[in-house]
Amino acid sequence: MKLLLILILCFAVVIEAQRRRCMQPIKAGPCMALIPRWAYDRRKRRCVPFSYGGCQPNGNNFLSKAECRRACMRY
Repeated sequence: MKLLLILILCFAVVIEAQRRRCMQPIKAGPCMALIPRWAYDRRKRRCVPFSYGGCQPNGNNFLSKAECRRACMRY
């Protein structure tokens, strides 16, 4: 019973961390590169392309639309 409770708690922590990642603002960063990336736009409720500057990213920064959708489309 304790093991089941621990597993449920761990699962909840992972889900919340993923949700927070997707709710972060889209951040290009201060550098000047124009690297194509994808981020979850919480207002539009979908993944959108943006230009990443190349440094100081946050968690809402994905290499592909598919990766973004896998991580965020449930929110």
